[in-house]
Amino acid sequence: MKMEVGMEPEKTSQSEDAESLQVAKPVESARLPEPLTGNGPERVVQSSAWVHFIWATAFVAIFALTAIWVLPLFMARELGNQGADAIRRALKPSVEVKSIFSQLLGSTDRTRKLVVVTQTVDVELYRENHKRVLNDWFPAGSAWVRVKVLDNRVQFYVPVEEITGQNFIYDDLTGTLRVIAPPMRIDREMVSVQSDPEKIIVEEKGSWVPLIGPKAETLRKEAMSELKDEVLKAASHELVKEEARREAQKALEQFFGLLKSSLRDDVKLQIYLP
Repeated sequence: MKMEVGMEPEKTSQSEDAESLQVAKPVESARLPEPLTGNGPERVVQSSAWVHFIWATAFVAIFALTAIWVLPLFMARELGNQGADAIRRALKPSVEVKSIFSQLLGSTDRTRKLVVVTQTVDVELYRENHKRVLNDWFPAGSAWVRVKVLDNRVQFYVPVEEITGQNFIYDDLTGTLRVIAPPMRIDREMVSVQSDPEKIIVEEKGSWVPLIGPKAETLRKEAMSELKDEVLKAASHELVKEEARREAQKALEQFFGLLKSSLRDDVKLQIYLP
């Protein structure tokens, strides 16, 4: 009896790949860590974030304080040194900066006010009053008063006590020492309101109802009590201040005359009044 022996099929690369796919075990997908919640190690992670936040806030606060306080102080000191150095370079070698300042301030009064000019101003006030009685049903007339006061005196000054080394700038190119003076001010303590009756002009008219109507005398007293404020307001007018500024420029040039004479021959002095 003839038996046929079957031959094994030849393995190819495709069949090997198929077998490897069948034999290989499935690989479990990597599991991501679950978010940390609750107590234990999770609290350590959250606390670490708060620690970083607190440190960052503290750093910002320290930087802000440094920018607000330390840097301006350092800059002010540097500017002061530059100002003193500017004066020193402009002065003659035999002149000291401290002696110049002491002599300049010694020429003023103890309040360190350089009085530059005393101006006279005229003011005029007008006041009126309308009155009604019986629940505003019956008119009780009106009164008015006009007060004109001549030759009130106002004093302008420059606070030289505020002058420091920062007010001086030396220009090497032009050989000019510039002085930036403090702004001119009105001395509110030295306001003189006119008291001469010959220079106080009053026009007034009372109510036609003398018993219950408004009185011109009351309005006159009210106007006289406001004279000082009106004088200060008139002195603050731009035309008055402009004239006072011209006189202040002359007074400052005279005040710094000693400094000018102490400069080197090739240095010019320039005074600037804001």
